[in-house]
Amino acid sequence: MECLWAHAIARPDHPAFIFDDGTGPVDRLTYGQLAQRVRGVAAGLLPLGLEGKPVALLFGPGLDFVVAFLATLAVGAIAVPLAPVGRRRERVANLLPILADCDPAALLLDAVMAEQYGELADGLAARGVAFARLAEIEGDGSVVSLPPSPMESQLAVLQYTSGSTSQPKGVMITHGNIMANQRMIQRSFGHDQRSDFVGWAPHFHDQGLFGNILQPLYLGATCVLTAPAIFVRHPLVWLELIDRYRAHTSGGPNFAFELCVEQAALRGLPDVDLSCWRVAFNGAEPIRVRSVQRFAETFAPLGFRSDAFFPCFGLAESTVVTACGPRDTQPVFRKFDSRALGEGRAVVADDEAGAEEQSVLLACCGPIMEESELLIIDPQSGEAMAEGAVGEVWLAGPHIGTGYWRNSEASRETFGASLADGSGPFCERAIWGFCSPRVCSSWGASRIC
Repeated sequence: MECLWAHAIARPDHPAFIFDDGTGPVDRLTYGQLAQRVRGVAAGLLPLGLEGKPVALLFGPGLDFVVAFLATLAVGAIAVPLAPVGRRRERVANLLPILADCDPAALLLDAVMAEQYGELADGLAARGVAFARLAEIEGDGSVVSLPPSPMESQLAVLQYTSGSTSQPKGVMITHGNIMANQRMIQRSFGHDQRSDFVGWAPHFHDQGLFGNILQPLYLGATCVLTAPAIFVRHPLVWLELIDRYRAHTSGGPNFAFELCVEQAALRGLPDVDLSCWRVAFNGAEPIRVRSVQRFAETFAPLGFRSDAFFPCFGLAESTVVTACGPRDTQPVFRKFDSRALGEGRAVVADDEAGAEEQSVLLACCGPIMEESELLIIDPQSGEAMAEGAVGEVWLAGPHIGTGYWRNSEASRETFGASLADGSGPFCERAIWGFCSPRVCSSWGASRIC
């Protein structure tokens, strides 16, 4: 919150957030206006006594979520972004497990969500959960005494996992975790106040929240947001927004780059200039080399430079990202022997005839970010493995969450791992990888593949 207050004083008229539906801006807030609105909503939340308690946030795309999220933090509450996804009949069923797990003290939503989920909100209100529409509680914020700035150890967000492989779990992210990861991102991505963003990833996803919303806020830069559905229906709108606002940084999962290539093949290249795009981050799902190559080839005539590609590796348990880049270099791709990988060894494939069928082309996800630690571990022995050996990825650093909300057993299993020598704790996930020094010696650190 200190970042917002500082920017509101230093540059009150500078654009903080713009929401653009693809045809032009439909909403915008300067840093001064954002601070005023946050104070106004915080004033409405203070009487509810929410400090240290979860507050569920149910919002559609737009700037109201940004205001509500920051106001929740301003009163010392724990923000719980909810994901209104799935078919209409399935949405309530998708939300109920998360609401049951976090047991919110309040539900804050916008007018559209209140209309769609009125029955859900009424049910929560019957259980004593405070129910508040943003517009109904927002004042002018001119006179409000907010709690002191939260301590680094204080919980800020419950970031729920997708639930695709198990029940959703709320990763406990502290204010210190957020600030550490924002600091790490700024250094690794090469950001400053002029590094404007364009983002379409959902605000309830860690990439959308901690990457597209909080990083530009941390910097004092401008973030242009659009709805995920707009991107999915019209992928090339993404590139048009990057050109329109001369964005320095924008990105998404690998599928986003594939969609743009497919759309360009169907409709032709858009009339845009992508030379401003210096960081095209690719993360949140496996990076497919052919996707990266095709995107670079397709949009090179529009000024896109292949060295803007910025591979990232992260997970909700590490706030958002823990390995990436480096910037301003060509992405690193290497062929590895697929049989050797199956045996737990990373062996660079040779170019002999027939070797193509026995190789797999992988993208390297960058060196480990400063302040973080990443080890490749043999999960059976708990010992660090040699370079080129395939093992589990274990993480440590100030950006690692403190555990899962009200799930001590899963927290111990994931966040309490120790090496054979007793050192730790590490965050242990069933994610496999290996470090390869041969592809990154010029950067002085191993890259994870």
